[in-house]
Amino acid sequence: MIVTPEDIISYTAAGIEIAIKCAELRKQGYEMMVVPSRGAHPFIKSAREFHCRCLSLMDRSRVGSGSIFANYSRSNLQTALRNPLYLPFTSDFGANAESGLSSKTIRNFWANVTKSIVENNYKSPSYKFFRYVRDDVVKIGHHSYAEDWFTSKKFIYIDTAISGRAVVEISDAFENLGMTEIQYIFIIDENGKKLTENYKSKISKLHQAGRAHLIYVDRLFTEDQGPAISGIWSVVLPELMEVAREEIPSFQDAVGAGLYYWEVQSRATDVFKADSTKEGLPDNTLLTSAISQIDVLLFTGTRLIPSRQDFARYVEIFEDGAGDKIRKYYPEDKDPFNTINVLIEGYNEHIGDAKNALGRALFHPDTTKEIAEDLIKRQSTVDVMVDISSSHCLRANMSKDQAFKIIKDFKADGLQ
Repeated sequence: MIVTPEDIISYTAAGIEIAIKCAELRKQGYEMMVVPSRGAHPFIKSAREFHCRCLSLMDRSRVGSGSIFANYSRSNLQTALRNPLYLPFTSDFGANAESGLSSKTIRNFWANVTKSIVENNYKSPSYKFFRYVRDDVVKIGHHSYAEDWFTSKKFIYIDTAISGRAVVEISDAFENLGMTEIQYIFIIDENGKKLTENYKSKISKLHQAGRAHLIYVDRLFTEDQGPAISGIWSVVLPELMEVAREEIPSFQDAVGAGLYYWEVQSRATDVFKADSTKEGLPDNTLLTSAISQIDVLLFTGTRLIPSRQDFARYVEIFEDGAGDKIRKYYPEDKDPFNTINVLIEGYNEHIGDAKNALGRALFHPDTTKEIAEDLIKRQSTVDVMVDISSSHCLRANMSKDQAFKIIKDFKADGLQ
């Protein structure tokens, strides 16, 4: 994967549009965001950086009498970008799944989990199973405190779209659950060229109804490149899904078993040495270095590429007339591309060096598997065999007997 200046420009422009839409929607009561793990993550980071840059300019405007935002507290300037809830909507069900499992079935499950969180219904079967898998089966998943912050059915759902299948299946699942106040932000690959016609039609209907904001990018260069981009590792348990669907009536049309976890720190340079779960695991330094370098690239893009007009558009959302006034607080326009080109050159060189050192691409699924496999096994309460999909979804496979035992223990809590 080679990064170009055009990639950074495209991602920065998308981040600006996401930040603007989140600010607009906040005024309509949309203060939370649901993120299906990996795809949208780099764009959210860009949007946050642009938002923070705008806040910095707003702070500068507060100095002296008659400042533009003198009466605004920081809380009045926050948007859903501050409150993202990441959930593992990954629809992979393994290489040898039995008939009955499908991407639609799994996405229905995660829509149910989302609904349970939004309604603070922590006793729902879907939510309890999600927590059980994450906290009691493979004890590695990330707990988001945003689960406890939801106070409204109005939230933003943000995702990337290539063919459009995933976002349509997920939005259909939400609609079927009566969740009709969601606002969607879809980041669309290759300016929509890859959208399948029937999915494109459904996305257009949401857009025409004022429910979906479409952001087109030249190339989703980070999509399906694995945790070497985001630091987010997705895990599914195929056999557990199959048995749960067989044994729990309420999971016939909506079942899932998955989790995600973050790992962005080098195991070799952990100065605290407090996490014994990482001892003796394969070194991940090349990968974590790649994550930090792409972060720096995206950060630099949002610091150098946005124009005065971009900032003016943003602050105008918060106060009429502020767009013109804020211009004097914006630094002189500079050519950002010398800095960006130097960073891109360093990043691409690192990717090449990593390939030479590993004997395979840093973004090859086998690289992801090698780094994650022993950690997943170590944190699992049953014996698992780990394999991986072409899109870097890790699969913790187990025997059917083990899966039946897990479901039996889960049902012992009175769930049917």
